[in-house]
Amino acid sequence: MYLEDRHQILDQAGFKITDRAGQMELWTNDSGVICCIAIQEYVSIEAFKTTFQTILSIASKANFHTLIFDKRALTTFHQPTMEWYYVDWKVSAAELGIVNHFKILPPMEWFQKAVAIAKEGLDAQLKEKTGDRVVIRYTGTLKEGISKCILV
Repeated sequence: MYLEDRHQILDQAGFKITDRAGQMELWTNDSGVICCIAIQEYVSIEAFKTTFQTILSIASKANFHTLIFDKRALTTFHQPTMEWYYVDWKVSAAELGIVNHFKILPPMEWFQKAVAIAKEGLDAQLKEKTGDRVVIRYTGTLKEGISKCILV
């Protein structure tokens, strides 16, 4: 249901589609927010890295400070992808000003537990590289993430 509603929600919030790479969509607005939405159950590490490198490219050309990452379509958890995203990509993103992260996890309890376990060691590594600049919050819906990022 949430994938069908995303265009309307994002359009109403002033987002424009920026990139669609088959497995993920990127939306941006004029307020410095990038929204990345997984639209398939599985995203290969290569497609994931390509999409997130595109985010860095977008952020290098304008003043972006917030990323909303909607992962609800995913049914696969891949530890090496999460490690790269946390330890490498988020450091590069912080250097470009993307320091506010809003995550929307899939509703499966096992996925949420896998993320929580993986984060234990990765949070310390991220903090070591970025200090307290990067703030990660979790939200349940795209609308909620958009409304919360307006308050940042």
